[in-house]
Amino acid sequence: MRFVSRKTALAVAVLCGTPQAAWSQPADAPALVEEGKRLAKAGQLTEALDRFQRARRAAPSADHDCLLALAYRRLDRLAAAYRFIDDASRDGGAPPRWCADDLRHEVEGALHAGMFAPVELGVSPSGALVTVSAFADEDPVKVGATPRTLWMPLGVWELTVSADGHRAERVTLKVQTTAPQPVRIALERQGPVATAALPALRPAPGSEPARGDTSAPVDVWPWVALGGGAASTLAGVFFHTQAAGTRSDAERLPPGMEFNDRASTFDRQRAGAIAGYTVGAAALALGLWLLLRDRPAHPGATAAQ
Repeated sequence: MRFVSRKTALAVAVLCGTPQAAWSQPADAPALVEEGKRLAKAGQLTEALDRFQRARRAAPSADHDCLLALAYRRLDRLAAAYRFIDDASRDGGAPPRWCADDLRHEVEGALHAGMFAPVELGVSPSGALVTVSAFADEDPVKVGATPRTLWMPLGVWELTVSADGHRAERVTLKVQTTAPQPVRIALERQGPVATAALPALRPAPGSEPARGDTSAPVDVWPWVALGGGAASTLAGVFFHTQAAGTRSDAERLPPGMEFNDRASTFDRQRAGAIAGYTVGAAALALGLWLLLRDRPAHPGATAAQ
């Protein structure tokens, strides 16, 4: 039979009761809390937890943390209950005494008596968010450089740590004994990718057109590409001719060493022809593209300017 102290029984009355203190929070948060209390009174604690978590996301407060802690305590999820009791002192406002003192003392006693270990977790930078696989249905825990104690069941758990401007990190944590276990995680800063700015192109001294000369400077690159393409194509024609002659000679030879030599020569010449044609075609296409790109859209556009 599960043991529940008299003080916790009083806290359960708070959880299941209907009176609600006036909190400074969005209008939907009180409605979610009231619905959660109604569900808890009906024994639907899982659904009640959902409402309390949604209220906490809408308006983080010590009151919502304490409601979550009490609901988790009723479900015997002690580690999660302790986490929200601890959150209650961090989310602003003074938690009620039944939560900060009575419920905390009861949960800590049950944790010490069970198969749990206190994990003293510290993360750099401060304000990092830690998702613990042991608490899969909960929101991430906010942890800073000052170690924070998280009670965890014995087992192997995954910690996913993230922070703005830093690379997320996943850590496997083995909790094998009930002894305190310190864990320190330092995230690597993720800086912006540095890009070097290219200097603006400026004409060399003395290369500017003379005053009154309206002719545009000649771009030589299209002609360089066209010339290179023509040369590569001619090289391909040369190797093609040589390969044709070598093939003709090889076909007249019987199988043997001399035939094999001619066949190897033919393969090299054919590869040279293919390379010449390929490079030549690419260079000719590039030269034509550069040449057409620099032409004005309308023939009279340059003269009109």
